[in-house]
Amino acid sequence: MSDQNQGTASTGAQGAQNPQGPQPGAQPPAGANVNINVDEKTLLILLHVTTVLGPVGLVALLVIWLTKKDQSPAINAHGKAVLNFQLSLLIYYFVGIVLTFVFIGVLVIIAVMVLAVYGVIMGAMKASKGELFKYPLTIPILGRVMQQAGMCAKCGYNLAGVTGGVCPECGTPISSKV
Repeated sequence: MSDQNQGTASTGAQGAQNPQGPQPGAQPPAGANVNINVDEKTLLILLHVTTVLGPVGLVALLVIWLTKKDQSPAINAHGKAVLNFQLSLLIYYFVGIVLTFVFIGVLVIIAVMVLAVYGVIMGAMKASKGELFKYPLTIPILGRVMQQAGMCAKCGYNLAGVTGGVCPECGTPISSKV
């Protein structure tokens, strides 16, 4: 009966018995960084939410990222991902403005706005779980964010402790630099 209650009513007792986290052998969620504390998670979420603030958000992102990137690999990886996304959005907005002269720019600008909202929501949700979100349609201006963070470039799986030459989640070959 206690086995059936694991994960429901007895989660508090289980947490008290094992304060370090999941049972040995349990796999963290794909891309999860298990060494992130609450303050880091808050900063990670804030990094992703800065996108909605436009140019002010870009300045806030740069301040947070540049001051904290050397203290936390997670903040460094998320900061690069969000900065790549924001710079990509700026490029797409510029293209949309140029294309307004041929009347399809308005559609491009609306599509970029939808992409920005989607990115903010998904990025913040993943960050709240300690995971790195791979933004769609992002130009990799700052390099290979996922691989630098020790995650599979294809699926975002956390490669910490993986001994094989391929990602156990999706089978993608792992670079020897990770």
